[in-house]
Amino acid sequence: MRLSFGDDENEAEEGIPEHYTDAGARLWRRQENPDTVSWGKYRRTLTRIRAGEGEGRASFGAELPMAGTWRLAYHLPGSSASEGNRSQLPPGWQSGDRFGTLQFEIVAGERRTPFSFDASTAASGWNDLGSFDLPAGSVTVAVSDATTGDIVVADAIRWTPVSTGDVAPAGNNATDP
Repeated sequence: MRLSFGDDENEAEEGIPEHYTDAGARLWRRQENPDTVSWGKYRRTLTRIRAGEGEGRASFGAELPMAGTWRLAYHLPGSSASEGNRSQLPPGWQSGDRFGTLQFEIVAGERRTPFSFDASTAASGWNDLGSFDLPAGSVTVAVSDATTGDIVVADAIRWTPVSTGDVAPAGNNATDP
């Protein structure tokens, strides 16, 4: 995953400050908490940022082994970041941390596909973002800090082939920070 804010860009987890509160500068912050049920092969972490105007982006990269129609899923933490009593929220979450409509862009070759997803009604875990006809090779999915909610969470994506050529890809193509 790559994170950017304005002209600054860095690789996840290198240089990403840990999230304790949202006081101070508005930056992408790493949060590790088992109560949020983040996705991760080795560590269950996510990155988060307060709502902005679109100057902050988290990008997930993947290599698709073949051209075809691919279904994209986006992982949201298992604990609702905004529902219920403050005492029931996982550490690091605030009662005002509500998900809203998220702004995405898929980049594959010269093709750019912007779309939005209403995370306020999303399920905890994997959420279907739709199917996309994509070429084989490098593809990037970026989520912007522009949202109708209070925070944006970047945890993981997963590509699943819907219709492809004769060769099936190995693994489930999940990408996380």
